Amino acid sequence: MFKVSIDFSVFTKEAAFGRVSGSLVLPALPQIGDAIAFRVSRKIDAYLDLLPFGGSMRVTHRIIPANADAEILLVLEDVTAATGDDARQLVAMMEEDYRLAAEVWED
Repeated sequence: MFKVSIDFSVFTKEAAFGRVSGSLVLPALPQIGDAIAFRVSRKIDAYLDLLPFGGSMRVTHRIIPANADAEILLVLEDVTAATGDDARQLVAMMEEDYRLAAEVWED
């Protein structure tokens, strides 16, 4: 099992909404281009590029710290929610289901 830090940005069609980050324990260490599959427990109208958000998010960057005690950081692709309510639902799902932290900029 691999403990990693993740980070991704959340947008609405109008503005930057916030970011989600925190630690996950994964069965394998993802490489750039791999996807992390989140179980979607709510109805959320959101998109990854032009594709509907189905829970899988690609790793776009992988940062390996020089300090051996630190976690590898996986930057995931941005999510664009259709509305502010959809962005709030996505952020709440990540906080409640995966214990990730959200920093909301636009509410």
